[in-house]
Amino acid sequence: NEWGSAIDQFDNVCRFNNFQTKNFEKYVGTKTDLLAFRACDDVKLVKPEELQMAWFFVTYCNLTNGMRQVAQHQKFFYGDKGTIVDDKACYRYAEEIGLSNDGVERPSIGALAIAHFKSFYDNVQLYTYGFTGSVNGKSTHYFPRQPKDSCYHNWEKEDLFLEKCGVIQFCP
Repeated sequence: NEWGSAIDQFDNVCRFNNFQTKNFEKYVGTKTDLLAFRACDDVKLVKPEELQMAWFFVTYCNLTNGMRQVAQHQKFFYGDKGTIVDDKACYRYAEEIGLSNDGVERPSIGALAIAHFKSFYDNVQLYTYGFTGSVNGKSTHYFPRQPKDSCYHNWEKEDLFLEKCGVIQFCP
């Protein structure tokens, strides 16, 4: 769906991980106020002056210690616009989402960010979230290279969480 102009009209637009807007502007818009990503991922860095806030999620896994260090570097880069969401918070959010925290199922950064945002924003709406199921057992994204860790996500549990907490989804 061509929701780009509608998305750009929101007060705050958050992008996740390695988002892409180039060549998708009419579908996803161009505005980026907020950025949320996993601290260890190789993500595109947006200039701090172009953002209101960036969140770096330190998830619980075998890379947690390294993520803590990377998050400190990201915090330095973004200064007062950067916030680290530590592994303890991510663990609590995973439980809230309904995931087992056993390392087999991991919440997506999108779901973690939504759980985090719901703790201080009254209204969270999603456009083109794209995780309301899968195609051939794999997550669906609008860009060509699929994430390597998508097999660890449980989209059904994430959808139930979104429904439970009243997040409005507008998906193609």
